[in-house]
Amino acid sequence: MSFSSNKAPGLDKVPMSIIKDALPCILPALTDIVNCSLLTSEYPTLWKMAEVVPLLKDGDHEIADNNRPVSLLIAVSKICEKVVLNQLTDYMSQRKRCTEHQSGNQKLHSTEILNIFITDQILQSMDREEVTVLVLIDLPKAFDSIDHSILLVKLQTIGVSESVLAWFKSYLSGRSQIVRIGSTLSETCIITRGAGYLKDLFLGRHYLTYILMTYPMFQKSPICMESYVDDLKIYLAFPIQNIETAAFKLTQDMERITAWCCINSLLVNPKKTKLLLLGTSQMLKKHSGTDFHIIVLGEKIIPL
Repeated sequence: MSFSSNKAPGLDKVPMSIIKDALPCILPALTDIVNCSLLTSEYPTLWKMAEVVPLLKDGDHEIADNNRPVSLLIAVSKICEKVVLNQLTDYMSQRKRCTEHQSGNQKLHSTEILNIFITDQILQSMDREEVTVLVLIDLPKAFDSIDHSILLVKLQTIGVSESVLAWFKSYLSGRSQIVRIGSTLSETCIITRGAGYLKDLFLGRHYLTYILMTYPMFQKSPICMESYVDDLKIYLAFPIQNIETAAFKLTQDMERITAWCCINSLLVNPKKTKLLLLGTSQMLKKHSGTDFHIIVLGEKIIPL
């Protein structure tokens, strides 16, 4: 396993670099701890505690929305997470539960590969003298919105054993965090939902991937869907004369997507959802003057 040595340590203040240096001495004990966690379906309580540090995105640092919370976790816990992640990934791969339409958190499915694939699809459509509509769907605070009970149900549907399900329940529940600003620490806060820390966990970043993989459109739909972690996009290629039919189909699918997201504790933000119409200049001239748009949660979305 490869872990960055430059990551800030968690509450125990033991960085990954120290663990790597001491590994020849502590490996047997560390192996016993990880195996004990898996055999007893219990995730150590100390590993569930996070130290949250606000990282300024832009603007005034005293305005909360201008900061991104970063959860610093105990380094040794990441080793246990990686062991479980590797086993879960192999399990899903063997049972063909993974989809090629979901990039990020999958081997050989990087953001570069996704961008190349979509660009190639658009260029092929141009060769067929078609235009492509691309909808970039915004899922605000996706990791904050995730309901742990839904995650457990999704894991159950892929056929994991009761003991594995119990381990994940222990892993997700009973978490707490403190906030550090400078040298000042807040009181301990119990976490009852996603609370954003999932994106800072090895396993947490994959949970959203597994949820999105269960969306029916990944299985069969005339409209194509691709996603990269929590970035979701759909696209449809068609002859320019069928633009009204395409708008109707896209609006229908957006209704299905928003309904599915609601059921799965995710939100779609229509104000930040973008619509792109792509094609050759000659084809796009034929679109000029038409009122092409889709409707998302009552909001009219027009091409950029």
